[in-house]
Amino acid sequence: METIYTKAPTADGELTSKNKYEFGGTLDEAIELYGEEVVFSYYKAQARVHVQGKIRAMLRAGKSEAEVQTALDKHKLGVVQRDPAKSREKAKKSVLELMKTEEGQAELRRLIEEAKAAKKS
Repeated sequence: METIYTKAPTADGELTSKNKYEFGGTLDEAIELYGEEVVFSYYKAQARVHVQGKIRAMLRAGKSEAEVQTALDKHKLGVVQRDPAKSREKAKKSVLELMKTEEGQAELRRLIEEAKAAKKS
């Protein structure tokens, strides 16, 4: 069983939940639990999202459709890893960017007050 932490933003703040779900610990276990068709369909859906992200990044970098295809022909899917340090670094960069303007600083003050109020409730 894997623990899943979920946040659901609402107009009044945020709801959170901590639950457990059995995904299976290996590919074979997942297939045994849910069947090959289900496991493959989830793999394909997530892989498609990953590849689309790669394509978007290349298009934004000015690559042509042919250049994108050449890159995709060489691309291999890898192991997905969530890196909390990268998330923190991204958040830090966003905060530093906001600090550059008075409007951004005001937005940060508002967010800090929101966080304080949420912590009290």
